[in-house]
Amino acid sequence: MQSIVCTPGRGRRPRPHRRARPGPVALAAVVVAGMLATLAPIAPTAASAFDATERIYLPARAPLDLRTAEREAIAADFARRVAADAEIGRDELSRWLRYHGGRLGQLLETTGLDPARLVMGAIAPVPEQAVGGPFVALDGDAGEPVPTIDMDRLVDRVLATVPLASPVVDGHRVTSGFGRRRDPFRGRAAFHRGIDLAAARGTPICAPAAGKVVAVGRRGGYGNLVELDHGNGVVTRYAHLHAYLVKRGDTVAPGERIGLMGRSGRTTGVHLHYEVLVDGRPVDPAGLLAVGRELALDGV
Repeated sequence: MQSIVCTPGRGRRPRPHRRARPGPVALAAVVVAGMLATLAPIAPTAASAFDATERIYLPARAPLDLRTAEREAIAADFARRVAADAEIGRDELSRWLRYHGGRLGQLLETTGLDPARLVMGAIAPVPEQAVGGPFVALDGDAGEPVPTIDMDRLVDRVLATVPLASPVVDGHRVTSGFGRRRDPFRGRAAFHRGIDLAAARGTPICAPAAGKVVAVGRRGGYGNLVELDHGNGVVTRYAHLHAYLVKRGDTVAPGERIGLMGRSGRTTGVHLHYEVLVDGRPVDPAGLLAVGRELALDGV
């Protein structure tokens, strides 16, 4: 019998089997699946997300008694430091005013100045007699009541140490405000560093707050000038005076007469040019005067 030998045919050779390439959608699904598998150990769960939310909003959602306790602790610590004549920083005073300053802090904020800066000179008690010495606690005093800040007295001290009162007590009118105005001589736009208060010649000019006289004399366009330093960077100026009633180095009390109204220097008539400076920067005295009227009227 003739054997049969198989030989390759002359037609197309069969190709080996190849996998079909994945389409764009399938490829994206594979990539996303890989990313999820990689991030799974650190991905937040529903419980961890809730915990994070609680941590973020916990201060605002704290129980009322907890917030009250915090406020009382701040007040007690501040009062102890004041009673012990300890040095009080502006940050500490700002925090106390924010929590306990009430209307006093709110009104002082309307001036555009830092309330703590204005109150710094008022937190120290005013001694009625010449007494002093360092504070030394007595043994066994731990049970004594926590000292408190007398808000009425603090307001009185603020009124006495911050220039919130008008330097012209008798009847007067405001003839020019603070800021941009037309110069009365050149007719051009100019910056007015204070306010002008007009009254009769010789009207008494009084210190709006306690201070020290640091300048007395004639100064250019100001004419006859008196300058008071009220501490904590607050200075007031009184220009165009007719006469001086103080000398440099004097210490003045609130309401004490320092000069008489006139028309010396660069002026078109009898009036007082009144300036308030904080760290050498002029601020609008009208805002301080408005706060002084509010505090004096409602006894904050």
